[in-house]
Amino acid sequence: MKHLLKQLKVLSKPHSFEIVEKLTGGPTHISTISEDMGIPYTTAWQRVAEMERAGLLEVESGVDESTRRAIRIARIVNFRLELSPGIIKDMVKGEESELKVV
Repeated sequence: MKHLLKQLKVLSKPHSFEIVEKLTGGPTHISTISEDMGIPYTTAWQRVAEMERAGLLEVESGVDESTRRAIRIARIVNFRLELSPGIIKDMVKGEESELKVV
């Protein structure tokens, strides 16, 4: 349940859907995502990192052979989210109980 909530929270943030859409075309450099979307590289990288932690995509580090610069390539993983009123109810109750503990 926590995993689903984490995925939904990151998908609700700005640029997340656009990044998923961009990656459906295949693995993409984060710098390309940034340029194509017209957002700062750090914004793109932060959102991609959050999505990776939520299990929505993978990031591979490498080196561009022509420039010898470090690069990060993001690729979508196959995921499916299942949501129903009952699941939402359980998530809300679980989140409330976690808030009470903190």
